[in-house]
Amino acid sequence: MQKRNMLRLTAKATQFGQRTFTSWLIESAGTVPINRRKDSADGNADNTEAMLKLVEALEMGDAVCLFPEGMSRYHPTIAPLKTGVARLVSDVLTRNCNRPDFEISVSTCSVTYMHRQHFRSDVLVTFHEPLVYRVKDNPEFIAPVNYNDIRLLTAKMQEIISSGTIDSPTWDLVRTAKTTARIYAPFGTLMSLGDHVRVIRNFIDALRPTEKHGSIDVTLSDEDGNVHENIDELKRLRNDLKVMKQVLCLPSD
Repeated sequence: MQKRNMLRLTAKATQFGQRTFTSWLIESAGTVPINRRKDSADGNADNTEAMLKLVEALEMGDAVCLFPEGMSRYHPTIAPLKTGVARLVSDVLTRNCNRPDFEISVSTCSVTYMHRQHFRSDVLVTFHEPLVYRVKDNPEFIAPVNYNDIRLLTAKMQEIISSGTIDSPTWDLVRTAKTTARIYAPFGTLMSLGDHVRVIRNFIDALRPTEKHGSIDVTLSDEDGNVHENIDELKRLRNDLKVMKQVLCLPSD
């Protein structure tokens, strides 16, 4: 793997020019400011200059760190990703379209805080296999670009990032899945943090249909069409798990 010359960070523009340690630190590190519509009085944000700096950094072999959610939030599910990363891939490949072997890699990363509301929470950082795009292999990203291809790449990134963290439609489902994980792997079980998160994810996926359907006639089937569970049975199981959590006095993290 090629060694990167520099890691170029990005941050919202409102963090620059402040008389704070954070502002001094990000400016000293060569961080590139990103304008956001929500921070603008007229609702517009021009990042032409910032994107050009990022494109040039990538062409020089630097790595660029972007936060595709575009915000810091405390919700049980991942926010829809912005298309900036995919558009950056397209811009870089377009500028180097005369170099067939030129490539750019997108290395997605999932971050999971086990108790984000608590100081010094355990945190799991998962790096996924990089997505590699080459001029000769990915002409769909050479201008003019069909914006649907930008959306498809963004959706692919979202799916990969989601696979490495706890992504649930509700907090209640997260709590139920954690209760189930404690029963499956009780206190004293030797398990890495990564395995623990994957167990919770599996139970979230198993119970997820109870968030989507209200009819007891809806059933779950595998790819071969074999019926496994009735949604109504899953709902009863979920309610039983809530009762068990109260009986056992398990923490409500």
